[in-house]
Amino acid sequence: MYSVFWTHYLIKQLNIHRYILGVYGVLERLTSAFTDVLFEGCSVGSGRFDARMLYYYPQYWTSDDTDIIERLYMHIVQITIF
Repeated sequence: MYSVFWTHYLIKQLNIHRYILGVYGVLERLTSAFTDVLFEGCSVGSGRFDARMLYYYPQYWTSDDTDIIERLYMHIVQITIF
């Protein structure tokens, strides 16, 4: 039972990793093909931050949340981590 659960977990993680690598590939092709376009990224309110995305998106928003107090907290956390 435990090994079946662990196997499914590892497969899921591997698929997520492959997906992200695919996203990086698409972004590489887009930014190479359209060098005059400034792309913007957003983590859609979850506060996630992927440092590699800064390579493709020079302007990256950690959230689309407009509440100033919540955004302030997210920025403080990012400054502390990075």
